[in-house]
Amino acid sequence: MRILQEQEQQAQIGLVHRLDPKIILANRMLQKRQLELMEAMEQEAINNPILGTEDSFHTKMQEVRGKMFGSSYVNLTVIENIQSSVTLNEHLYTQLQTKLHPELYKIGESIVNNLDQNGRLNTPLILLSAETGVPVNMIEHTLELIQEFDPPGIAARNLQECLQLQLKARRAETLPDDADIENIVIAEIMIRDYFLEFYRRRFDYLAEQLHRTRGQIEDAAEYIRRHLTPHPAALFKPTWNLNSEEEKAYIMPDVSIFKTEWGYDYKINGPEPEDFYIAAEWKPVYEQSCSRVLSNRTEQDIQIINWMKRARLIVGSLKMHRETISRIIRFVIDYQSGYVATGSKQFLRPVTRTHVARSLHIHESTVSRAVGHKFVQLPDQQVVPYSLFFATNTARTTQEKIQSLILSEDPSHPHSDREIVAHLQEMGFDIARRTVVKYREQLGILSSKQRRRTGHPPI
Repeated sequence: MRILQEQEQQAQIGLVHRLDPKIILANRMLQKRQLELMEAMEQEAINNPILGTEDSFHTKMQEVRGKMFGSSYVNLTVIENIQSSVTLNEHLYTQLQTKLHPELYKIGESIVNNLDQNGRLNTPLILLSAETGVPVNMIEHTLELIQEFDPPGIAARNLQECLQLQLKARRAETLPDDADIENIVIAEIMIRDYFLEFYRRRFDYLAEQLHRTRGQIEDAAEYIRRHLTPHPAALFKPTWNLNSEEEKAYIMPDVSIFKTEWGYDYKINGPEPEDFYIAAEWKPVYEQSCSRVLSNRTEQDIQIINWMKRARLIVGSLKMHRETISRIIRFVIDYQSGYVATGSKQFLRPVTRTHVARSLHIHESTVSRAVGHKFVQLPDQQVVPYSLFFATNTARTTQEKIQSLILSEDPSHPHSDREIVAHLQEMGFDIARRTVVKYREQLGILSSKQRRRTGHPPI
């Protein structure tokens, strides 16, 4: 993994408007999962003697590594060693409801149901067409939409396509001036045009064909190894065993929400600004280096000054990073309080990243970086993708809410359409009475008067 320093330096190349370096670095931090950030911060401290680390930070690292892999520490980017309480189908069905047009839902459902345990689609599209009675081109269009779902690489038809989809997702969330962009570009070409040569590790041949050095090819191959996986669905498999049936894999949630006597609070699982400090013994040395006239400064003076600047930048950026995460998770807890309290998806309110960004007066990309590929632990100990909190208002989800309200009503006093509207609006749904009537009739549900008169089940 490239350290934060290299990423932040590359990010400043070619910028027309000079941004505060703390903002640039804080944005880089937001893209990382908390565990990745801890590793990056650990490397920063190793490379910079002025940046001191408290014992609390080393304790956290040992605890996390112990939880994930017992006494041995393995590459933390290997996705097969992670376990989530959400099944793959649950995760994909949520996205089907929020991202597909209702007319495509049945096709999407058929595709999801035909994925194997690794998240691959091995069923030929022509067979899916025969099963669903839908033209192949419509199946292919729906598949392309599903291939943009989380996790990246899902619904691929072979390993090559699986890696291409993941690289496409990586490129979309990587800024053009990011240090990793060169690796992504080379990796895309290798996987797309020279997959067999890449698979056989013919790096000299690839370097010649791509007009790159062997070192650049090896860097791109290492990027693929560390950041991509041939099994994107592994995260959602049932409990995965490391050495025995009792030894469960572990996923570290980026944020943990817990109940207190005053409501719900949260803990950001990762490095804290308080874990780091400017080593006191270096301050007089730094002041002495700064006191020298610029032309008389030695290489050692320049190095010491740069170390101090970097240490201050790291601590300041980490504070900004945690403030941003805190504001977002606090908003999410308050807005999705029903879901947080129950763990039941029926209490999710429709909200988008854009809405959160506007409410907090920050850029939408900041919200996306903060929640992308992150996980949250609920008070009931469920570990769920952060993206689950961002449910959108679709026809299908609205119909499900209407159905749920009517199924739970008092049969002797059934909900009128106006009352259903009021309940939905309390949940955050912007809906008119005529729309409720339309959806109720589409579901085959009688009116409140008919339900009261017949005494029959509403559905």
